[in-house]
Amino acid sequence: MKDFISKNAITVIVLLVIALLILNTALSVYNKNEMERNAAIKIQTDTTSSNVRNLLNDIIHNIDLGVRGYGITQKEGLLDPAQQAFKKIDNYFKNIETVLNWQSYDKNEIIRIQNLHTAFNNYASFSKSMIAEVQRDSLATFKKMMEEDRGLALYLNYRDVAQKIFQFETALNAKATIEYENAQQRSMYLQIILLLVGLPILGFILFRIREDENNRLKLLNDLEENNRKYIFNPGTEITSQNPKEVIENSIENFKDAASFVKKIAEGDYDATWEKLNDSNASLNQENLAGELIRMKENMKTLKAEDERRLWANEGLSKFSEIVRNNQHDLASLSDEAIRFLVHYLKAQQGGLFVLQNDGNSPYLELTACYAFNRKKYMQKRIEPGEGLVGQAFMEKEYILLTDIPEGYTFITSGLGDSTPSCLLLIPLKYNEVIEGVLEIASFNIFTRHQINFLEKAGEFIASSMLNVKTTAKMRHLLEESQQQSEEMRAAEEEMRQNMEEMEATQEEMQRQAIELKKVQASMELEKNMFLVMMENTKDRITYKDTESRILRVNKAKSLRFNTSPENMIGKTDYDYFPAEHAEKAMREEKRLMNSGEAVHADEKIVFENGDVMFLHTSRIPFKDSDNQTIGIFIDTKDITEEKFKEALIEDQLKLIRGIETSFPVFSYKVEKSGVITNIFKGKLSDSSPDVLLLANKNTTDFIPEFNSLLEYPKEKEYFIFKSTLTIASKKATFQHYVFEDTILKNVYWGFALEL
Repeated sequence: MKDFISKNAITVIVLLVIALLILNTALSVYNKNEMERNAAIKIQTDTTSSNVRNLLNDIIHNIDLGVRGYGITQKEGLLDPAQQAFKKIDNYFKNIETVLNWQSYDKNEIIRIQNLHTAFNNYASFSKSMIAEVQRDSLATFKKMMEEDRGLALYLNYRDVAQKIFQFETALNAKATIEYENAQQRSMYLQIILLLVGLPILGFILFRIREDENNRLKLLNDLEENNRKYIFNPGTEITSQNPKEVIENSIENFKDAASFVKKIAEGDYDATWEKLNDSNASLNQENLAGELIRMKENMKTLKAEDERRLWANEGLSKFSEIVRNNQHDLASLSDEAIRFLVHYLKAQQGGLFVLQNDGNSPYLELTACYAFNRKKYMQKRIEPGEGLVGQAFMEKEYILLTDIPEGYTFITSGLGDSTPSCLLLIPLKYNEVIEGVLEIASFNIFTRHQINFLEKAGEFIASSMLNVKTTAKMRHLLEESQQQSEEMRAAEEEMRQNMEEMEATQEEMQRQAIELKKVQASMELEKNMFLVMMENTKDRITYKDTESRILRVNKAKSLRFNTSPENMIGKTDYDYFPAEHAEKAMREEKRLMNSGEAVHADEKIVFENGDVMFLHTSRIPFKDSDNQTIGIFIDTKDITEEKFKEALIEDQLKLIRGIETSFPVFSYKVEKSGVITNIFKGKLSDSSPDVLLLANKNTTDFIPEFNSLLEYPKEKEYFIFKSTLTIASKKATFQHYVFEDTILKNVYWGFALEL
């Protein structure tokens, strides 16, 4: 424990000071709150005592003086103090009870205060009765009531209750004063203790700061030595004692390391450590600088390997695509393969030898060769074991020559002939079976990764060649099999054709029978639907030919003329309508059939006996399968009743508008939201408010009685109520008649008569 305190003396002292400061702050806040609370209690006690005194001075005295003065002089002005006192009773008692409840005043005494509150209200009511007697000139009754002297009884009740309250508030006030003074004393003692403890602590801190300064200088020297040992050693002597220089030197070394790492991360594997040179290289073998240099060399090696791997993978991907596209043709496969490999390896010459077998002995045949972007058309046959190609075939291993025999091959260019520097022969091997040999010559020496690439490409070629050969054998066997079975198929063909013809005939007959049944069922369904419509629709449907003769009518049409549908066939409109209407209808039907146009219109018909009919008629020409018009379809709906209703509504509206323009009324509409719209102003008086200003206003603001009525059950078809409407300082009383819209729920129409 002693060692811990010695090593952490500053921390312990700082924590002690912080603890004292926190304690001082907490006690200061506590004392401040105590002083504020006690000050508030003193204010509350003074206010409560004042309110209790005002019950006597501001209530009892004012009521007594006001009522007595008014009873003697009958001057209304003398009642003002009493009227003000009546209003203050509840407020005084509410404030007193609220504060006393907060102060935990005795519950029984609170009940006495509530009873006193009731006594004050009773006294106020009694005083108001005395005032009323004076206003009725009943002075004898007033005198008799005054002689009861109820104010004295109220005062005695008040005095007893008030004394208890005064005693309670005085005790609270004295207690708050003592606690206020105690809080002040505690604050003073705490400040003295803080001063006595703080001065020794301050001296000790100054001593430790001086000691820490010396330790800091030693630490800087250690930092510089470690910086040289673990990061970078420039090979110079340590001379600086400036902390800033030591730290900046350390930061500079970290920046150099970060910059070096950043360059490597960006792929710059030729980057150098700026301050590293031959004189200090030996000093930086085991530190961060040396490790980063070695890391750079390793990553440079890995990058080269990745580039070679990527080169090989991309080449194999492209080469496999060439093999896949030409795997059915050995000649095109050989040409495309040798062309791609020569180009991809930046070689100058290449040849592809494929294993052949003429039935006697196998041999290698040059199937494709390529040099300087030109295909060399030549034939060459090599026996196994013959020359370098035959040797590579027999040994099943690649042959790499960098010292090519004189005259073996030449690479020809525009400058003449030249012997290549390197020759590579790769056996095309798949599953340990050799299918050919690949020969490539170049002025550059082939590397190991290029050889591996060619061996893998050789596997692709060998696999594809094997597939081509296998496919050729299978094709030959298939052709023989097809030739043998051709004769059998020819013999069976005639019999099969005869059987197929018979089966086709039977199937066609069955299909036609099924289709016929479907057509019949569809026609029967359409016929039944048509008959249901013709029998039951209330619309009057008529089909006419091009001469406007009736082809067919429905039941509703025939009942209109008290006949049957059959009796109307072949007749025209002249048989049922006035000549003028019939002629007009036939002209219109002829025009529509000629133009192919369909029309929909309302018509008014006046019969010879004076009857009137309104119809909505649709006339639609119909055509045959050759798109020729063969008649017209007429659908007539009787809208006479609707027209009569519209006329009745219009006449009623005219009557209402006449009333509105002749009487002091206005009408309006109330939307679901309570907004007033559709206002029509009648002959209102000049003093009446401008009701047009009610547009887009809410009934809540101007006709609140409307909302009150809606809360009751709607047992009647309309409501009647009165309301006073005030707009722009103008006021008038109206009697409203309100009924709900027939269609829209919670939408109302109102009619207001000025009274």
